[in-house]
Amino acid sequence: TDGVLYASIALKHNATVDVADVPEWLNVEISTDSVKITALADYNAGIKREAQIKLSSSLGEQSVSETISVTQYFNIIGSYYLYFYNAADIDNEETKRYRIPTVLLKEDDSYYLYVPNMEWYFSLEYDEQTATISLNTFEEIGEMDYEGTTLTLVSTIGTIDKMGIKASYNATFDFDGEQLQAPFISDNQDVIRLLIVAFDGDEYIGNVQNMYHPYLQKIVE
Repeated sequence: TDGVLYASIALKHNATVDVADVPEWLNVEISTDSVKITALADYNAGIKREAQIKLSSSLGEQSVSETISVTQYFNIIGSYYLYFYNAADIDNEETKRYRIPTVLLKEDDSYYLYVPNMEWYFSLEYDEQTATISLNTFEEIGEMDYEGTTLTLVSTIGTIDKMGIKASYNATFDFDGEQLQAPFISDNQDVIRLLIVAFDGDEYIGNVQNMYHPYLQKIVE
């Protein structure tokens, strides 16, 4: 998130710990039982910055090393779980609900729903006055490697024959107790299914993710 932040990670050691590959925007402190990483607020360009900090220690003939991945995000409007079901029939006992952590970002005048675990970026139109977002489909959201080939990932509505039609899923945030929820709705479908598909150039390869009845729910600490 924005600003000066830190994270402490438990670290037990009986020898000196060496730290390497620390960028200027991070400060690393080693204590007797933890490592504290502080991110400095001196950067405001782009959506995120990343670093790979290397820790190493040796005692006699034994040595160990570890890498800590650090990512700092900027211009965050909010953090949300993207919930969805694996089938259209949500009342069926075999239908499972899944969730993916996401962040709603703003860069200049553009908005994105970013999925850090997948490196997916959904472009959005966001109305701050009405707290409504529109997620446009049939747009590139990221890439994936498959058997040595880099495939392009595209979001679309739920059927292959409708790919290429630029539909829009709309969601307005509503309070449900303390949980801020935004179910996606569409005027042209009764069953909402957000589909992620893979292409090799113009060739359709297959489905990567099916999301039935997707909705956002604010992550409350």
